[in-house]
Amino acid sequence: AAADPLLAGCTALGARQGISPTLPGALNGWIAPLMAALPPVFDRERDRVLADAACRLADLGARLHPDHRVELAFDQVLRAPVPGQNHAERAFLAVAVNARYGGSAATPESNTIGRLLNDDQRQGARALGLAIRLACDLSGRSPQLLVNARARVQDGALILSASEGYADVLLGEQTRRRGKALAEAMGLKLDIRSGD
Repeated sequence: AAADPLLAGCTALGARQGISPTLPGALNGWIAPLMAALPPVFDRERDRVLADAACRLADLGARLHPDHRVELAFDQVLRAPVPGQNHAERAFLAVAVNARYGGSAATPESNTIGRLLNDDQRQGARALGLAIRLACDLSGRSPQLLVNARARVQDGALILSASEGYADVLLGEQTRRRGKALAEAMGLKLDIRSGD
């Protein structure tokens, strides 16, 4: 089967920025249970493709100046010549990357984003970006560390847990802050468990 043009384009864009080829797949696998717990944004299958695409862009701002990273990464995703997406999906990915790099809910170009995405789509994109931010920060963008942490939604809670011996490394204060931000964006409470 032919490669999805959006995924191929995001992979190519990421490769030009030196993104690790193993990180996107690890991120996508890690956030999948969280994304499945959200209401559909476009439709389930397209949402999965967009989550995969966002994971391929997760490290896009790594080499950008920290003072301007949020705006530059947002702008790059919004304007990059990546095929296989409509305008709403392009805006969705830009909002996700904005959240991944710590941008506020009031994104750059808010009028444009407001015309392209409804509130539910903006919230879904923000949750996706915050999930990627959480995964990247708790693991130091290392797929080898990421496999020792888990995230799931159960009984109105975002549950974060770590393998035996990894809680001190993976579930620190920054992870708690990132987890709390994601839980709030998803309308959940946060439950952190060690040795789960």
